[in-house]
Amino acid sequence: MAPNGGRPPIPRQGSRAGRDENRRTIVFCLLFGAFLGAGYYLSIYAPVVERAINPFTAFIAKVSSATLQLLGTDAHASGTRLAGRGVSFELRNGCNGVWATIIFVSAVLAFPSTMRAKLIGVAAGFAAIFVINLIRVLSLYYIVLHYPGAFEGAHIYVWQSVVIGAAVLLWLLWARRAVPAARPPRGA
Repeated sequence: MAPNGGRPPIPRQGSRAGRDENRRTIVFCLLFGAFLGAGYYLSIYAPVVERAINPFTAFIAKVSSATLQLLGTDAHASGTRLAGRGVSFELRNGCNGVWATIIFVSAVLAFPSTMRAKLIGVAAGFAAIFVINLIRVLSLYYIVLHYPGAFEGAHIYVWQSVVIGAAVLLWLLWARRAVPAARPPRGA
C-alpha cells in the first residue's frame, strides 16, 4: 500500500509544495468564512426567512406530523407548530437544520474540488441533514410527550450538538472522497 493511504504525499515545510498547501488552506478558510457569513446573513434576512426558511420549516413540521401519524402517534402541524395529545411546540429558525446545512454547504463550496463533486456533496449533505433533523424533531416530540422536564436539555445541548457535529462529520467524509487518491508513478 502506498504511504499516506494512497493520498497525495504531505509536502515538506518550506518547500514549494508546502507553500502551495498553505495557500490552499488560507484560501479555503477565507472562502469558508465568506460563505458562512453570507449564509448566516441570508438565514436571518427577513425576505429570505419569509419566502424560503419559514415555508421550509413548515414543511419539516408537516413531514414530522405525517411521520408521527405513521408511527401511530396523534400529531398535526399548523404552519411551523407541531402539536398533538399534550404536546405543542413551535419549530423556529435554528430548529430546522438550516444553520447546520449552511455550515456544511459553506465547507463544500470552499473546498478545492470539482463542481460535480460539490453538487453531489451539497445534495447528499442536504438530504442527510434533513433526515437527521427530522429524527431530532421526532425525538423531541416524544420527549415533550413523556419527559417534558428533559426537553430543554435535549433540545439545546444534545440535539444542537448532534446536528452540527453531523454536518461537520458529513463534510469530513465528503472531503475525503472529493480528493482524488494519488496515482502511483508509471512503471511502479
